[in-house]
Amino acid sequence: MLYDIDPNIELTVSDIRESVLFNLKKRFAKAGLKNYKSFVIDLTHSNLKSQISPKGSFGTNFNLIVCDAPCTGSGHMEQNTGAALFFDERK
Repeated sequence: MLYDIDPNIELTVSDIRESVLFNLKKRFAKAGLKNYKSFVIDLTHSNLKSQISPKGSFGTNFNLIVCDAPCTGSGHMEQNTGAALFFDERK
Protein backbone atom coordinates (compact mmCIF):
# COMPACT_ATOMS: atom_id res chain seq x y z
CA MET A 1 0.00 0.00 0.00
CA LEU A 2 2.85 2.40 0.78
CA TYR A 3 4.28 1.82 -2.71
CA ASP A 4 0.88 2.70 -4.17
CA ILE A 5 0.96 6.00 -2.29
CA ASP A 6 4.62 6.78 -3.08
CA PRO A 7 6.45 4.57 -5.61
CA ASN A 8 9.75 6.28 -4.64
CA ILE A 9 9.50 5.26 -0.99
CA GLU A 10 12.67 3.92 0.66
CA LEU A 11 11.33 0.85 2.44
CA THR A 12 13.20 -1.03 5.17
CA VAL A 13 11.71 -4.15 6.71
CA SER A 14 12.91 -6.24 9.62
CA ASP A 15 11.86 -9.17 11.75
CA ILE A 16 13.41 -11.41 14.36
CA ARG A 17 12.58 -14.45 12.20
CA GLU A 18 14.39 -15.08 8.94
CA SER A 19 11.47 -17.22 7.71
CA VAL A 20 9.12 -14.22 7.89
CA LEU A 21 11.47 -12.14 5.74
CA PHE A 22 11.84 -15.02 3.29
CA ASN A 23 8.07 -15.22 2.90
CA LEU A 24 7.87 -11.43 2.59
CA LYS A 25 10.49 -11.53 -0.15
CA LYS A 26 8.28 -13.95 -2.12
CA ARG A 27 5.20 -11.76 -1.60
CA PHE A 28 7.12 -8.62 -2.61
CA ALA A 29 8.38 -10.35 -5.76
CA LYS A 30 4.84 -11.40 -6.65
CA ALA A 31 3.70 -7.79 -6.16
CA GLY A 32 6.62 -6.47 -8.23
CA LEU A 33 8.34 -4.73 -5.30
CA LYS A 34 12.11 -4.82 -5.69
CA ASN A 35 13.58 -1.70 -4.09
CA TYR A 36 13.72 -2.37 -0.35
CA LYS A 37 16.17 -3.29 2.41
CA SER A 38 15.55 -6.15 4.80
CA PHE A 39 17.41 -7.67 7.71
CA VAL A 40 16.89 -9.95 10.69
CA ILE A 41 17.04 -8.08 13.98
CA ASP A 42 15.71 -8.42 17.51
CA LEU A 43 14.47 -4.91 18.33
CA THR A 44 14.00 -5.80 21.99
CA HIS A 45 17.77 -5.47 22.51
CA SER A 46 19.09 -2.07 23.53
CA ASN A 47 22.27 -2.36 21.44
CA LEU A 48 20.77 -2.49 17.95
CA LYS A 49 24.03 -2.05 16.04
CA SER A 50 25.32 -5.36 17.37
CA GLN A 51 22.18 -7.07 16.02
CA ILE A 52 22.67 -5.98 12.41
CA SER A 53 24.61 -8.21 10.09
CA PRO A 54 27.66 -6.67 8.36
CA LYS A 55 25.76 -6.81 5.06
CA GLY A 56 22.74 -4.89 6.33
CA SER A 57 22.35 -1.43 7.74
CA PHE A 58 19.68 1.12 8.38
CA GLY A 59 19.58 4.85 8.93
CA THR A 60 18.69 6.41 12.22
CA ASN A 61 15.95 8.60 10.77
CA PHE A 62 12.64 7.37 9.40
CA ASN A 63 9.63 9.38 8.25
CA LEU A 64 7.20 6.61 9.10
CA ILE A 65 7.37 3.39 11.11
CA VAL A 66 4.72 0.70 10.67
CA CYS A 67 4.60 -1.98 13.34
CA ASP A 68 2.94 -5.33 12.68
CA ALA A 69 2.57 -6.31 16.32
CA PRO A 70 1.89 -9.90 17.40
CA CYS A 71 -1.74 -10.77 16.93
CA THR A 72 -4.32 -12.43 19.16
CA GLY A 73 -4.27 -15.64 17.15
CA SER A 74 -7.94 -15.29 16.17
CA GLY A 75 -7.10 -16.07 12.53
CA HIS A 76 -5.59 -19.34 13.68
CA MET A 77 -8.89 -20.20 15.37
CA GLU A 78 -10.78 -19.58 12.13
CA GLN A 79 -8.51 -22.05 10.34
CA ASN A 80 -8.42 -24.58 13.18
CA THR A 81 -11.87 -24.86 14.74
CA GLY A 82 -10.54 -27.15 17.48
CA ALA A 83 -8.31 -24.33 18.80
CA ALA A 84 -11.39 -22.38 19.93
CA LEU A 85 -12.18 -25.16 22.41
CA PHE A 86 -8.97 -24.36 24.32
CA PHE A 87 -9.31 -20.55 24.21
CA ASP A 88 -9.05 -18.87 27.62
CA GLU A 89 -10.64 -15.38 27.66
CA ARG A 90 -8.53 -14.32 30.68
CA LYS A 91 -5.33 -14.81 28.62
